[in-house]
Amino acid sequence: MRELFAKQIEKLVMVAESLLGPWLTTRKLVVHPKDVVFVKSIVQASDGLCCVFSDGGGELTLAAAEDRAADLQRLVEDLQVELETAGTPR
Repeated sequence: MRELFAKQIEKLVMVAESLLGPWLTTRKLVVHPKDVVFVKSIVQASDGLCCVFSDGGGELTLAAAEDRAADLQRLVEDLQVELETAGTPR
């Protein structure tokens, strides 16, 4: 069930990327599952910087407009420091 849900989320991200094309930038972020709510609350407080897609575990995809790529990268870096995570740009 979880694998099916993860595939659906991956498809949603691919659809979003195809709809927005080069105007969308994404970052992958892997956190402990208990930290997902924390990350989502930080994103929500960031005044529309990005959207968060989650497979129900700690693997997150953050998506933002291309012109906000630097802000998104800073957010990911700050979260990495705060949560000791490993994010990878896409």
